[in-house]
Amino acid sequence: MFKKYYILCLLFLMGCSGHQEKDPLTCFKSEPVKLVPTIISTDKPVLFGGVVALMEDTILAINTLKEDTLLTFINVLNGKTLKRMVSKGNGPGEMHMIKFCKQTNNNQLWLYDPNSAKLHFIDHQVIMTDALYKTTNFQQSSQNLLKIDTCFISSGIFVKNYRFQLFDSNGKTFNTCLNYQKSEKYQNMSDHTYSTGFQGIYTIHPDNNKFAFATILSGSIQIFDFVNNVIQPKIDLFFYEPVMKEQNGVCAFSRQSKRGFDGIESTQQFIYTLYSNKILADPDLTCSHLLVFDWDGNPIKRYLLDTPLTTFCINSQGTKLYGIAFMPETTIVQYDLQL
Repeated sequence: MFKKYYILCLLFLMGCSGHQEKDPLTCFKSEPVKLVPTIISTDKPVLFGGVVALMEDTILAINTLKEDTLLTFINVLNGKTLKRMVSKGNGPGEMHMIKFCKQTNNNQLWLYDPNSAKLHFIDHQVIMTDALYKTTNFQQSSQNLLKIDTCFISSGIFVKNYRFQLFDSNGKTFNTCLNYQKSEKYQNMSDHTYSTGFQGIYTIHPDNNKFAFATILSGSIQIFDFVNNVIQPKIDLFFYEPVMKEQNGVCAFSRQSKRGFDGIESTQQFIYTLYSNKILADPDLTCSHLLVFDWDGNPIKRYLLDTPLTTFCINSQGTKLYGIAFMPETTIVQYDLQL
């Protein structure tokens, strides 16, 4: 029987009064380092979507924009296709769809197929051989889950009236926590609607004892400790709130509201995130700014990417970044980083 755990329900400041809005780029004292990418040629033409994970620093898992393929695994050292995960079936190696993909410990990938309510575990052996991946029943509606240690964490609009929700390995909820604190102008907005402006993306520390959360439709990066299955707020890097209002129970954003962060990864020492610096009215969703912070929230370095990205992965040493660029075909690119 799964042991009962508790989340430390501390009120965590999110854009509350007393916070002063600012541009994340102004946190960095030095000028940005300009980077030019190297193109990784692949052995087969593939219409790529977004980068999902970098496994064992050499295997890139990529969403594939093709009817019968969900994921393609490519060796970044030589561009060779190692394996494809196909869709529209219930047989070995087949899934209907992937609702979330999250990596843990740099060599494991968890995939959730909501149509079959199955959770799939992918590792090096599955990719390199004909071994079947492990599958367990997992029933959840969330599209944004984090696998950390033995638990799964969800947030955003899928956690009604709460900031975080914890699941066991079968998708059973065993705790939730309410910890939104609103600024004065949003005091009359429901928690569920307010959470729309603070949906985001996660990255976990390699030791599975902390994680960072960056918001997509507002400017906020938050760092949480995760010890003994307890979530405890640690750092809140608040930059700006979204411009939004509640209409008939739903959230309506101003077209002039500013986007936040569109990708986040981490290593033992640092957190890397793509920063948009664009308003919602701008149709260009790519990001040219790569910001680096340490796990104490200190700004470390800012990069300016010559070829913008929407998603990316970092190797465990923090020396190589991989992403998908539009040139105009979808192309895998590599940036070499130095801190």
